[in-house]
Amino acid sequence: MRQNSLRLYSFLSRLDRLQSYKGKIMGITFLGTHVPLLALLVYLVLSASFTWAATVQILLVALLATLIGTVLLLYILDSLLAPVLMTSVALREYLSHQKLPNLPTEFKDEAGTLMANTALTIKKTDEVIQ
Repeated sequence: MRQNSLRLYSFLSRLDRLQSYKGKIMGITFLGTHVPLLALLVYLVLSASFTWAATVQILLVALLATLIGTVLLLYILDSLLAPVLMTSVALREYLSHQKLPNLPTEFKDEAGTLMANTALTIKKTDEVIQ
């Protein structure tokens, strides 16, 4: 990976409301799902000749579906971000309190190996220091 792959991350880090990693992921996800949906709804409502009642009904159904989908998506993303956030906390706790991490080591994807490698590196570093 190159530094160029951090351009979006760097830009988002400058925004006051998106300081946390989780906030960045959630914010981009929110925009990525809502902007196209809202554009489609506006187009549909403006281009079709629906009655006022039908237009309101379409908007309410779309709003409810979007709300339910957003809640589910944010819950799932929160769970998927847990390994990265747990690893960050483990590193911070070792640096500030010399507390050895108790991170899971059985997962084989990138987040799983991040946790396992972090735990192993901290334990080996601590052994050398001791």
